[in-house]
Amino acid sequence: MKHNPVPFDQNRKGLALNLLLLQITICLGYLAYLLFALNITFTKFFLPTLILGTVVAVVLWIRKMYISAIIFDLLMLNIMLFFISERLSIYTGIDHYYVAIGAVALALFGYEHWKAGVGFGLLSLTLFILTRFVSFDAVPIIRYDEKTELMFFVINTVVASCVSIYCLVMVMKFSFESRKALLRTQATVEDQNVQLKKTNEELDRFVYSASHDLRSPLSSIKGLVNIIQIDKQGDKAEYLRKIQERIEVMDQFIQEITNYSRNSRLIVSAEYFLMKPLVENVISSLRYADQGEQINFRVFIDDDLAIRSDPHRLRIILNNLISNAIKYADHRKDNPAVEISATLADSQVTITVKDNGIGIHAEHLKMIFNMFYRATEQSKGSGLGLYIAQEAVAKLKGEMRVTSEIDLGSTFSLIIPQ
Repeated sequence: MKHNPVPFDQNRKGLALNLLLLQITICLGYLAYLLFALNITFTKFFLPTLILGTVVAVVLWIRKMYISAIIFDLLMLNIMLFFISERLSIYTGIDHYYVAIGAVALALFGYEHWKAGVGFGLLSLTLFILTRFVSFDAVPIIRYDEKTELMFFVINTVVASCVSIYCLVMVMKFSFESRKALLRTQATVEDQNVQLKKTNEELDRFVYSASHDLRSPLSSIKGLVNIIQIDKQGDKAEYLRKIQERIEVMDQFIQEITNYSRNSRLIVSAEYFLMKPLVENVISSLRYADQGEQINFRVFIDDDLAIRSDPHRLRIILNNLISNAIKYADHRKDNPAVEISATLADSQVTITVKDNGIGIHAEHLKMIFNMFYRATEQSKGSGLGLYIAQEAVAKLKGEMRVTSEIDLGSTFSLIIPQ
């Protein structure tokens, strides 16, 4: 039957591995000290057995049989400590290891497996009591001189204390990291709730406004078709032109919905590209739409200006800004114009779209980026354009600024990081 590893978290796996390495180090240290420094013969049996048990635990660990490795190691340590304690005096401090082993068991199993941790703790306590109140003739006591026992006491106390303190610190660390993870989770949930609330509010407005903006052109087209059928002598070309206008309005609205959906779903894909060709391509696509041929476009961008950003989102932003500049141009002026400039400095790209159009009233400036908001009665759009542009800027971790004066024009400045 294939063994299923215990679902211990990475922290406890790391603790178990560190304790196993510490155990190997202690074995080797005692082996060197007792055999070579003190020449004590009983270690020729106990230490090799301890080392062999440690090797078995390591093999189980390598095979990812974590629970088996931990249980075997704790059982082996308790049993070995019991027999060693039977032979050594209490003045050697050997009993301190019972506390260390109990701390190890509680730290390794944690609260999730507290019964196993407490069980091993009780096992260590029981063996300690048996050691000091029950004598086994098969395991004779060995006496050492006072100096040797004092040396054993110091070594055993220091090692057992270090192991116990390390386990306590690790438990405190696990608790601290759990609290941090909980706080991070709470912050994430709160942020998701805020985003969900925002999404629900936007969805409500979207459904209402979208249904209206989609039905309005259809109603107009339906009415025009009825007029054509009734008015046999009417100007068919004029009716068809008006139908074409309403179709273009609907097409633009559907395109805005598509852009909004893509901006919400797609991740930011950064790449290097030349800025000027991108701007010229946007201008070219808008030049012959909605009186765009009457606008004087001026582009102040170096031919070799290359930036690293998301060209798809930047195209959406520029398309909306330049399209608005065309829609709200002031054709009473001799030279309706739109200026587009871009500069790169300190790893930031600043793109400016400036027009000399009708301008925006000051009281509307803070709301023009809201979904479906129309700042003027002259608006023929859906009120989604600037909202989508602002959302795309947020995806690029940039900033959009606007200044405007009535009858003088508007200036939109986009600042995005490279």
